[in-house]
Amino acid sequence: MAQLTPMMQQYMEIKQKYPDAILFYRLGDFYEMFFDDALLASRELELTLTGRDCGLKERAPMCGVPYHAADAYIARLIERGHKVAICEQTEDPAQAKGLVKREVVRVVTPGTVSDYGSLHERDNNFLCAVYFTGKRAGLAFCDVTTGELYVTALEDAARDLRSVLSARRPSEILTNAPDRLQGWSDAYLQAYPQSAFSLGGARERLLKHFEVGTLEALGLDSGMQPAASAAGALLHYLIDTQMTDLKHIATLKVQAAGDAMPLDMNTRRNLELTQGLRSQNAWGSLLWLLDKTATAMGGRLLRSWVEQPLLDIHRIRERLDAVRALWEEPVLCEALLEKLGLVYDMERLLSRVAYRTVNARDCLSLLRSLRQVPDTLSLLDAVDAPGIRAAAMLLDPLNQLADLLDSAIDPEPPVNLSDGGVIRPGYSPQLDEWRAAATQGKQWLMDLEAREREATGIKNLKVQYNRVFGYHIEVTKSNYAMVPEHYVRRQTLANAERYTTEELRELERKVTGAQGESLRLEGELFDGV
Repeated sequence: MAQLTPMMQQYMEIKQKYPDAILFYRLGDFYEMFFDDALLASRELELTLTGRDCGLKERAPMCGVPYHAADAYIARLIERGHKVAICEQTEDPAQAKGLVKREVVRVVTPGTVSDYGSLHERDNNFLCAVYFTGKRAGLAFCDVTTGELYVTALEDAARDLRSVLSARRPSEILTNAPDRLQGWSDAYLQAYPQSAFSLGGARERLLKHFEVGTLEALGLDSGMQPAASAAGALLHYLIDTQMTDLKHIATLKVQAAGDAMPLDMNTRRNLELTQGLRSQNAWGSLLWLLDKTATAMGGRLLRSWVEQPLLDIHRIRERLDAVRALWEEPVLCEALLEKLGLVYDMERLLSRVAYRTVNARDCLSLLRSLRQVPDTLSLLDAVDAPGIRAAAMLLDPLNQLADLLDSAIDPEPPVNLSDGGVIRPGYSPQLDEWRAAATQGKQWLMDLEAREREATGIKNLKVQYNRVFGYHIEVTKSNYAMVPEHYVRRQTLANAERYTTEELRELERKVTGAQGESLRLEGELFDGV
């Protein structure tokens, strides 16, 4: 370890904390992998394997991916059964003294993927915790992209567990007894310490997260203790891997064993509930026939209804009464579909807020969704069904939030905050001042270019900018004899020379200062929103 370069020492110290994950180590605009991780990733992702001096006799195997395309590569690794630890630079390289500080900010696993490009928008991606205690078992299911959390307790795990797992189809399972689940699911299965399932620790985590005084307030009475242990272990795992407050997981729903019809995997397959026997996808299934939902949220809800048929006759009748009430109003239904077609996937948007990956376009999607609520409520007022009325009572237009988004976010923002232009003009007078200075600076540079062309007689002289050398005056080879003595050479190209002057350096300081302050303030304002 002592022989390694300082950067590789830092890499190894971080890697030792996450030995079972592939470490994506941020270096500038790339995530790099080294040693065994590089060998594995280059094979799985078909990346070119290179090397880097590391202080040892042999170069360290190395490969990398661009940070802006990392989600797609991470998704491919997760599909192949790997974990990925994302290590970011946690301080500005320009401000750092010596080696830039880096920390793992998130561990991505099959059950905690949040890249929407790799997830089916009409299907949940559940992480499951299973706690075995004698014949009984407690289960907790969480979709971190939607904030849903369900728990249930089984009196006879050997009899009932398969049907519960086949209904939720988790992609990852944590358990205190992995040997009892071998071959029961296609999910990524891993043993989790018995201590994480302790009822005392689980109670503390659940009460703190949901801000309640007792487990009974969450519906977890003495008969649900195994489920409480499973939920506590699941939260423990999420806190360890996601490293965020997870406030979008706002409710815990307790499901009794008799709430839904138990159906094993073979029965589900033969009934073709969500997958056709021949097609091996949704085509030809009951879900394919029924799903005319306008939103991704509605699609996921309908799938859960199909996969978990109700047993309670009163709930069945209430649902059917709501369906009949809408079916008898075709004109109203068309109007509702039109409004719902403008609604974004707000459940998964909440997870973007929690993970601090929400962008300006997401904010506008939320705004557009909230603007549909008043008209939707007006349409639902005409429907006389208890289930519809109950749903309508839960709708809130959140006018204060909508007004904030409308006033703060530019209607045509860039994808990346770093490009500038996310905050609407007029929202912040100070930001408007910095932007005006930056814009004025660009005009100053254009004026300088015109003056220098006239003074030197070089008609194709250009004032340009690049990230390495900043602002410069470029003169082609044929005009070298006309370059004034006060021009200071900065760079030689094949067919041109680049120069600077005292006046250009002063303008550069003003322009880049205004641009930098503008972007800094815009970032602060967006964080505030």
